[in-house]
Amino acid sequence: MDRARFLYNAVDTAQFTPNDSIQTEGPIRFLVTGRFGRHHQYRLEVAVSGLRVARDAGLDAFLTLAGQFDSEMLVEIRQQIDRLELQEFVKILGPFSQADAPNVYRAADIFLLTTHQDACPNAVLEAMACGLPVLYSANGGVPELVGTEAGIGLECPEDWETPRPPTAEALGAGMVKIAGRRKAMSQAARARAVERFDIQPWIQRHREVFEQLLK
Repeated sequence: MDRARFLYNAVDTAQFTPNDSIQTEGPIRFLVTGRFGRHHQYRLEVAVSGLRVARDAGLDAFLTLAGQFDSEMLVEIRQQIDRLELQEFVKILGPFSQADAPNVYRAADIFLLTTHQDACPNAVLEAMACGLPVLYSANGGVPELVGTEAGIGLECPEDWETPRPPTAEALGAGMVKIAGRRKAMSQAARARAVERFDIQPWIQRHREVFEQLLK
């Protein structure tokens, strides 16, 4: 048995599954999820600003923000949405349970993750298992999760003190680019999640470790 092996987080790919068919009509639906305190306000700000850039570039795009939000921060995000005249193109969805999570992902086409230096976010694995390509900040551990076939990484400066997400211009351009490749990337995202991050091998590996220790 290997003396050491690196295990990523895992996802139940039998629970998190794609829609039977990819939407071919209507806007491209982008999704951001998480627990958003003040320290993560930048994630929402750049997503909203990026949507404005993408729409100005001609992409019919819609954005859903889902999760738990600091109430004062949410007021400011709504003001930003109004200022950029995106009221018809942004939906704010409140907290959702883990049981509801697969349906939240299935209601979208592409997942956005602009967190700076994220390590191994389960949301990315859940999105991929549901067949969502990922547009992400290319730092931290996320590039290892998504690779180049299941999404597009946006270069960000390395900084251990200040969050440095992609610019609105870079995110908007990325939204346009990934929208044009979403069918192939959707299939690749699902395949990658099943092959690399399914929870059953993860459980089996832990079982082997504990059985070896008990011997």
